[in-house]
Amino acid sequence: MTQLQPGDRAPSRVLVDTGHTPWRIPHTGLLHLQFRRFAGCPVCNLHLASFAQRAADIEAAGVQELIVFSSTPGALGAHRDSLPFPIVADPERVLRQAFGVGSSAGAMMSPGAMWQATRGMLHVKGMPMPEQVSATMLLPADLLIAPGGTVVDALYGRTAGQAWTVDELLERAAAAGS
Repeated sequence: MTQLQPGDRAPSRVLVDTGHTPWRIPHTGLLHLQFRRFAGCPVCNLHLASFAQRAADIEAAGVQELIVFSSTPGALGAHRDSLPFPIVADPERVLRQAFGVGSSAGAMMSPGAMWQATRGMLHVKGMPMPEQVSATMLLPADLLIAPGGTVVDALYGRTAGQAWTVDELLERAAAAGS
């Protein structure tokens, strides 16, 4: 599994979100492709809540969010209503493989990830458990892809909690626009 680096060409794909809207990669604008773990992941849900709160800032920066979860469309039902971004189900992890996003037995074994998980569990009530135990080992990834399909920047998390903040995304988007 090869991780994409800045300057690499992102795989061409058409992804269909939970609302049945197709999203083409390369996209017509700057695309932030987020790989999150599973629908009930407390770390992911807390992280995405921060992005939802700043959706207007992200849109103003000219960035289109597209979030990929390794869950079935049915498990993602609650996210369709709670997030202002399109969500793609990848239960077979085909997209994870194509974009070089891995897993690690130690995904939750950092103080930061444990703290984020605790905060996430307090933030979101009634979270479902992952559909597969192996989903707890999945790692996150952030890819910023230019309209032509070139990877502008990428972060492949080494723990469940390692991901770009909104401010980090906006800095990268500003640099890509200059």
